[in-house]
Formats: sequence, C-alpha cells, structure tokens
Amino acid sequence: MGPMFWNVVDMLGARRVVIVAGADSWADVRQRLGLERLEHLSKPILAAGRSRNVAIVATYHPGARMKGVTRDSFASQVADQLRNIESN
Repeated sequence: MGPMFWNVVDMLGARRVVIVAGADSWADVRQRLGLERLEHLSKPILAAGRSRNVAIVATYHPGARMKGVTRDSFASQVADQLRNIESN
C-alpha cells in the first residue's frame, strides 16, 4: 500500500495531502505509509508534518461526531495546519 500511495502522489505532483482516517485505523495507515515522524496532534487532526517534501495532514473522518467541531471549523483547522507546515 505504501509504495503505491507514494507513486500516485509523485505521479500527480502533489505537494499537499490530506489523509482521512479513523482513530482506530490511523496507526496502521501511519506505519504503512511511513509517516511515523509526523507530529501527533489532537482532534480533529491526528497528525501533521512533512514527508518526502509533501505537506501531510491526517484527520479523523469529518463525519465523526466531535463535540464543538463544525464542518467549517474542521476545514479551517486542516487549512491552518497546511499553512503552518508550508511556512516552516
């Protein structure tokens, strides 16, 4: 799974990737994609950082019921994380 994921990222020339994963599956996804070095964050963002020169934000599923998290605040937090990664 990991090599195929990174091949697609490379083919697309992607510089930003948002991964939607559940808290229960994130550990497996993180390991398979080699993203163990991403900074661990709190809901609704699981982790964020840079890998292979790509800004990565991993999130809980946006439909997950999280107290106080609206659709707009969810999107805003993802965008803020991407801007933060790209500014460093």
